[in-house]
Amino acid sequence: MLKQELRKSKFSLTIIQETSNDSIVISECISSEGNQLKLINLGYSRMNLEYDLYDLQGSIINHQEFKDNSIEIPLNQFPPSTYILRVMNNRKPLKTCQIIKKGGIY
Repeated sequence: MLKQELRKSKFSLTIIQETSNDSIVISECISSEGNQLKLINLGYSRMNLEYDLYDLQGSIINHQEFKDNSIEIPLNQFPPSTYILRVMNNRKPLKTCQIIKKGGIY
């Protein structure tokens, strides 16, 4: 597993499973609405590329399909907690990550 602290420790990201080469990059995005995660597609067709964000109870709390080569995940809308992110192509997992959103002002 690969663990990564993102900018100024707002999020902790651990890659649990990765079936793709590094074609999906995850980074932090700072906007006027607060810190968010950004997924960048470097090698897949946007068709059928999507993500699901799960809470600790296993419920999908956010789902989006890629309409461009990057997409922002609005983690600023969710309370500090642990989340699971699954990026998929044709509903087949490409990357699964554990995200810990830390408390504090973002």
